[in-house]
Amino acid sequence: MKCLNCKKCQITLTTEICPQCNVYIPALMRDILKTDTILHNNSYKIEYPLGRGGFGITYQALHINLEEKVAIKEFYPDYVIWFYI
Repeated sequence: MKCLNCKKCQITLTTEICPQCNVYIPALMRDILKTDTILHNNSYKIEYPLGRGGFGITYQALHINLEEKVAIKEFYPDYVIWFYI
């Protein structure tokens, strides 16, 4: 897993405090899909989150039928502010 605050890699799924930035990891993970969540008619399996930003979260996932790693982006449209010129 990767810390969503400082991006430190290779953190175990049971780690609660990031060894690099000391953030409480469960607080960062509260709105995130759980590991092994199955999506889109049993086509994709979430492995872990890769990053989080103002518009949503990106996950590393597995395309089950193709046995390929993919990135899945979860979009939060409620946070979008549209500007018209």
